[in-house]
Amino acid sequence: MGFVFQFLGTITIILLLGLAIAKPMIALSLVITQFVLEQILQSYYSFFVTQNSAFNILVAIIAILSLTRLLTKAGTQIKIWNLATILTLFYFCFAATSTIWSPNTQAENLTTATLTYIIIYILIGPVLINNIIDLRNLFIYLLVIGTILAFLVLLNPNSEFLRGRFILKFAAVGSASDSNPLAMADLGGLLVVISGLLPPPTKNILWIIIRILAIGTGSVLLLDSGSRGQVLLSYFVVLVFYPISNLISNYKQFMVRAIGLIGLIGVVMLSTIYFASSGTEKRWQLDELQTASGGRLDNIILLLSEWIKTPSRWVWGLGNNSFNLLDTASNQPYVHNIIAESLGEFGIIGFLVLISLLLITIISGFKLYIKFKDFELYRGIIGTLLGVTFFIFLVSNKQGNVWVSIQLFMFFIIIVRTYRMSETEDVSDLTSYDEFD
Repeated sequence: MGFVFQFLGTITIILLLGLAIAKPMIALSLVITQFVLEQILQSYYSFFVTQNSAFNILVAIIAILSLTRLLTKAGTQIKIWNLATILTLFYFCFAATSTIWSPNTQAENLTTATLTYIIIYILIGPVLINNIIDLRNLFIYLLVIGTILAFLVLLNPNSEFLRGRFILKFAAVGSASDSNPLAMADLGGLLVVISGLLPPPTKNILWIIIRILAIGTGSVLLLDSGSRGQVLLSYFVVLVFYPISNLISNYKQFMVRAIGLIGLIGVVMLSTIYFASSGTEKRWQLDELQTASGGRLDNIILLLSEWIKTPSRWVWGLGNNSFNLLDTASNQPYVHNIIAESLGEFGIIGFLVLISLLLITIISGFKLYIKFKDFELYRGIIGTLLGVTFFIFLVSNKQGNVWVSIQLFMFFIIIVRTYRMSETEDVSDLTSYDEFD
């Protein structure tokens, strides 16, 4: 049976890589889900464990080929740069440069893998999207591909629960022989947010099935991963952004559905039958929740306190990865909060750059919503984009740093890029719901 799943997983990934060259939105879907794809391969093939950048480089090559094909199409004119791209590149360059004055001489963040991520997330990924229809297609591909990957993970014969978390055992034995459950949780969260927010492109039974499978497998991935933050944040984002992405004619009906959703989440989370065999239920105990949230807050206070005590570093920051040298009770290598990191490690300069990027993104997102709020499907696409970005932003301030949150910056750029492209678009003809079908 293990060989069957290995064959299915391998064939699925090969097909997706092939299709991605011809379909830019499939290529971008693979860029977004590459960590789960990589871990599926690592559970079967030791090569992808010992050469842990190989698959990321392969995805980068596919994305470059897809972009090249897009650029060579007759009449295709694509603007690559915008202010968000420039600010993002400056932020990453400054973060890397701060290694020079960082007390942590062991900080090595500009690896081949990191440079690959910057290329595909910052320079290539956003450029693959050139209109709002592309965004609609991206979300649909993410639902379909993400659901397939969720099944390949959940049914993987090399899976097990370890310390209350669902993981994949890698094919090669070593110190890093287990998958990262946070990657599974991020995929599950994306499936829940997109399926919960995106209005149907077509009103048929197939879309209903896709939506149910996506939110179902996404929820199972979230719960099995033991990542409490992603569980709570994904459903919170759906509740907050649903009125933004969907026209609500009956608010009483909406409130009933919202209460029902909250009740359903509560029943699933409190179900000892579901959690009993995995040990995941222990992560939801009150003392565990208090310890986790308190530890994150202590990390933030510790880093910022150290920054405040060093006036000579207020402007430039303490330096990249300096938090790793602080005496923390949590023994965590970084602060797990990109805003605190920007001020503490990159100083006033880094903080202002990040805040400027956030403000530009918020303003662009708001203007996008205002422009298309009266057009049902456009509104749904924009609302989903904003919801997904907000979800990734919240997660990045729960577990991220500049080097592991590159995907967030890609979505910042996508929002600003989409707004810039829409500035010249005439909305007077956008009257038909079926225009996208």
